[in-house]
Amino acid sequence: MTLPRRQCRLLPLLAATLAVAAATRCNEPLPPSGTSRPASPATAPGPADGDEPAALQRLRRLEALGRSAIAARRHGPLLEVAATMERLKFHRRDNAARRDELVSHFRTEAERIRDALHRFLFAELEDLPPARRKELLAAADRGQRDALVRAARALAEHIFRAGKAHLRSTPTLRAGRPDPATGLPVRFAGKDKSPWKAAFDEAFNAHMRALAAGRAAR
Repeated sequence: MTLPRRQCRLLPLLAATLAVAAATRCNEPLPPSGTSRPASPATAPGPADGDEPAALQRLRRLEALGRSAIAARRHGPLLEVAATMERLKFHRRDNAARRDELVSHFRTEAERIRDALHRFLFAELEDLPPARRKELLAAADRGQRDALVRAARALAEHIFRAGKAHLRSTPTLRAGRPDPATGLPVRFAGKDKSPWKAAFDEAFNAHMRALAAGRAAR
């Protein structure tokens, strides 16, 4: 069969193109033996099944710590528990959902406790200079463990230096009667029923007694 003259002229060009394409494929590096190109980007594996019970047990321990912090009205430790709990990894969706529920609950409770403590100290520290009160309130907002005691001591020092030394009434120390140990007058400290009231008054009285005796820690 005789081809048209134009097709005969195209045959050498077609052959050259096919030769270049074949050479290009031959020069591509081959993947290592026994491997294949991934069909999709790699994803980080989830926790191993054997780690699930351990993580769940850790979650239960953290939940107990969190509920203890709520009972003690301490938002600092409660926030620490929530942050640690959030880092736990779970394979099962129900466990992950339980973790997220607890984290949300504990953070909400921590915010409520922080706000209530702020209001309590804001009222108790009314006599302090504004800058000093702001400093102590900020420490309480951050959840520092000694914030309540520091605030009570600061108030006692301020009152002592102003020449108005006295103690605050407690269930075992009645207002209107002098303190048997120091002779300091005892003043009514209000009927505040906040969970921090007793601890604040006791810390105030302990520091005021030390100041009156000249043995307060410097």
